[in-house]
Amino acid sequence: MRSTDSRPLALTVHQPWATLIVAGLKPFEWRTWEAPAWAQGRRVVIHASRLDPKAHVLDRLIAQIDCDLGTRGGEGLVVEPALRLLRD
Repeated sequence: MRSTDSRPLALTVHQPWATLIVAGLKPFEWRTWEAPAWAQGRRVVIHASRLDPKAHVLDRLIAQIDCDLGTRGGEGLVVEPALRLLRD
């Protein structure tokens, strides 16, 4: 794919992170790999993976965010609205 290609790039993200990103409540997404040079600086679409989180996974995530607030600031989340969305 050339850098002038206008087709959108898609990034697959598990739920609930995809919803939080689209809602503007998770402004950062980190990956262990670096984007190829031709993809850097391009807009991407968020593809929510088909895997929906189980209730116990959401409960653990909410508890982790609550515990981490004092040390890490909620991993790049807009914390209070994100917690409300996760709890709903």
